[in-house]
Amino acid sequence: MATPTQNEFSNQLSLLGFFSITASMVMAVYEYPAFATSGFSFIFFLLLGGILWFIPVGICAAEMATVEGWEEGGVFTWVSKTLGEKWGFAAISFGYLQIAVGFIPMLYFVLGALSYVLKWPALNEDPTTKTIAALIILWGIALTQFAGTKYTARIAKVGFFAGILLPALTLVLLASWYLYSGVPVAIEMNASTLFPDFTKIGTLVVFVAFILSYMGVVRHRRLMSMRCGILEETTRWLCCY
Repeated sequence: MATPTQNEFSNQLSLLGFFSITASMVMAVYEYPAFATSGFSFIFFLLLGGILWFIPVGICAAEMATVEGWEEGGVFTWVSKTLGEKWGFAAISFGYLQIAVGFIPMLYFVLGALSYVLKWPALNEDPTTKTIAALIILWGIALTQFAGTKYTARIAKVGFFAGILLPALTLVLLASWYLYSGVPVAIEMNASTLFPDFTKIGTLVVFVAFILSYMGVVRHRRLMSMRCGILEETTRWLCCY
């Protein structure tokens, strides 16, 4: 069996790296304010979105990603093999537009947070400053991809634990402390508030935010080439424990 080259190893992900990249796409902290506006019914929305979107898409992606001959090309290959190349091109075009538009609010969220932390109002209010800062962040992220997948995974690990997991745990601890202190809860938690009123248009708008929170259920287009690295990492963990 051929020995993998150094370049091939640089394109492999460990199990933790693969998890960090995928989880950081789904467990985004900026979605929490939208969740809070739905009150106790956010549990219903999360379950409904998971059953109707997250689980079916995840199963379909996992199935298509492991079909022999479908490993390369990602969504274009999947759609082209089933519906034709025209629809495959349309699928990746829609994906490009979604990412291009989605990057803008993500960048503005980051810049708004930095503006507040650094006490630099111009970063969030001045269009020129905001545009320059957004371009620096965008191109900085793009240039890191030249270092290989493992470097990307390293960034994802730090970002996931420091930027997502730690703030989420902090919110849980603060909420637990708030409830333990005996302060009255601002939302009503019972069966009547668990199920939202779907006769209102606003309910559907809120549900869209929950669907968008699951949009990160993605499959790396080189899953088969990463399989060796993931299996090696899993074996190492099992041997250690």
